[in-house]
Amino acid sequence: MVLSPSYTWSETKGGLTVIAQCTGASVSTTDVFSSPHYVSLNSAPYFLELDLHGEVLPDESVATIAHGKVTLRLQKAGSGLWGRLVVDMPRTERLKRRAASRASAEEAAAAQAERKKSKSWNESRFTLGQQMDQARTPRRAQCFDRMARVEIERAKAAEKEAEAAKLRDWQNSAAADRELPPDPLAAPQLAGTVAPDAADISQRDPAWLKARGDRHYTLRDWASAESAYSHVLSQFGKSIMGQAIDCVVACYSNRSVCRIRRGEMLAAAADASEALNIVCKARCVTEFPKPEEALQRARMRLYARRATAYAAAGVLHRATADLHSALALVGATEGMTADPGAVSDRSVLTMDLHAAQEREEAAAKLRQEAAALVAHCANSGEERTAEGQLELTRARELLNECLGLQPLDAATLAQRATCLVLLYEPSAAAADATAGLAELDAEAARDGVERSMMSGLFPPSPLPDEVRAALVCRSDQAERVRFALLESRGAARAALSQLQEAASDLRAALKLRPAHPSVLASLDEIARRAVAEGVDLQPLPLAPPASPEPAIAPAAQPQGKEAAVVEARAEATESGSTGEPAASSSAKEPKVVSAGVPPPVGTRSAALLKGDADGAVRNGKLEQALQLYGAALQADAAAEWLQGTATGGLLFRCQCLANRAACHLRLSDYNACVDDATAALTALDAIADSMAAAAPLRLKLLARRGMALSRLTRHMEARDDYRRAVALAPDDAQLRHDLSAIEKACETA
Repeated sequence: MVLSPSYTWSETKGGLTVIAQCTGASVSTTDVFSSPHYVSLNSAPYFLELDLHGEVLPDESVATIAHGKVTLRLQKAGSGLWGRLVVDMPRTERLKRRAASRASAEEAAAAQAERKKSKSWNESRFTLGQQMDQARTPRRAQCFDRMARVEIERAKAAEKEAEAAKLRDWQNSAAADRELPPDPLAAPQLAGTVAPDAADISQRDPAWLKARGDRHYTLRDWASAESAYSHVLSQFGKSIMGQAIDCVVACYSNRSVCRIRRGEMLAAAADASEALNIVCKARCVTEFPKPEEALQRARMRLYARRATAYAAAGVLHRATADLHSALALVGATEGMTADPGAVSDRSVLTMDLHAAQEREEAAAKLRQEAAALVAHCANSGEERTAEGQLELTRARELLNECLGLQPLDAATLAQRATCLVLLYEPSAAAADATAGLAELDAEAARDGVERSMMSGLFPPSPLPDEVRAALVCRSDQAERVRFALLESRGAARAALSQLQEAASDLRAALKLRPAHPSVLASLDEIARRAVAEGVDLQPLPLAPPASPEPAIAPAAQPQGKEAAVVEARAEATESGSTGEPAASSSAKEPKVVSAGVPPPVGTRSAALLKGDADGAVRNGKLEQALQLYGAALQADAAAEWLQGTATGGLLFRCQCLANRAACHLRLSDYNACVDDATAALTALDAIADSMAAAAPLRLKLLARRGMALSRLTRHMEARDDYRRAVALAPDDAQLRHDLSAIEKACETA
């Protein structure tokens, strides 16, 4: 007697679950058939058949049997809720629909079996062909190959020995020719100064520096304001006195706004995090403490600014959490004072929160669709077929669109790295995996900051349960994402023949998931390749070649950033050409030619650094020139006064700024070009108009700043600069043409 079992069902937008009570059911006695519109279950004496309301994916559906229950997990073909399990239609139409569904499932099964059979046949033919090719290889050819390899190794050893001898000879000659550097010049001192430190005390007064930063902040001079706030914060370091807590928090908060305006989003978020960490740990010690309402409002601004930075950088889950925290603080402030501004703040924060959530949902939908395509190709083994490549290309396009919404999502980067490995683009895959691992490390640092905030005396309010659960889920998935990134980067580096780096990545992946079969198989393959190619997967560190003692004291050796400047200057010297760049050449500007071995940092004059920078520009090395111009501006003060007067030194600084602005313009860094040109023009205002070298330099600065402003679509400001430039050079046809084009752009705007 056939019995119909009792069952229950539930559904989500992506799938549905059916649980049937079949007493005594087991794997050996139960038969489940799945097709797009019809599902049946046969476990004697129970028989259940369902004509589904919608279409499911049989290949992605599974059935589990345990404790007398048969659980069917069916994956829907489309997203959405059905509202009912079985279809409601006449019996004749239902039987036709059932027959068509069963036929479709049988055809798919037959096609899958045929593909497996064809794949097995092709693999057996390939293996047989390889064996036959190896059998045909004569032993005499193998002998000749071994002899050729021996000759190559002998030639390599001889060439290595010859180069080592040349290196030793060069080191000995360089030691003999090295000369001691000249003593550094003493910095100029003001005559008759009783207390030298008192003359520059404003540069170390945090209150004065903060007031200067606030003036620049009001004038929207973001670069100058950021510099002033950085000087304030450098006075404290890690230890902050109780009376200065409010000052430090305000500097961090305002500097985060400056960095947001300059496009440095992650640095801005770090500043806001530092300020929040301080606020959560201590309060300012003063006779007139801030009321609780002001403290809550300051904390709300910090959360809002950090959310803005995170949203612009693409860290949407952090932005969502911060907006929730800011909204909670707005509610507290509104209840305390009934401030009308709180209504506006709540409206703006709510709109930003909805926008961030919509971006997250759109990115999740794209990521899910791409993951299904990649999983289908990887599981079916069709990644090498034309159809599989088309699916992977579509998945990459979806992931590119997803990263456009969420650029720093490690899970999306891991999926795209996997897709690129299957598309045989190992360089791009390795780059994505490296970026994803860096983001995971940054996310771990952000978690550390949040834990530090929660351990303070004034911890933040707890987040809503759904937001906290989402953050915990993302944190729990970090290990899985890191494993996928390491595995993908290992596969990409293996494809690039970087066997040592690939083995290192796969070993790191094994630490996360020991004895993982695919990772072990990949490591075995890399080990076989390393043996065949003679690569040591764990090389010992090479001993440095012996070199004579330096002729200068260790304290004079360049370190850190100065070492980079020494390297850049050495490259400029080796290039063999120096001089003014074409964008800033002038017959009346001093030209410095550097030669010989560059002296160590601290004894080098600003003029020599500028000469090397000009040579780098002539050779097209703009990044190197930027470093050298910056070093020239920061060189020893006694070396900067080319003509022995303050006016000459000021003109020299303006020339360096003008040349650096030209480099920024050619590198399309228009904001930096505007900053340098503005600083130089402000300094030139202190030089008398009768000075001959100031007029042509002012003309260049105005033209360069006007061009950068026009590229930033700030046409009104660009028009003012070009009008001043045309007034200085009325016969310049190019300037008049550019001014006409900018005036037309102003009229259009």
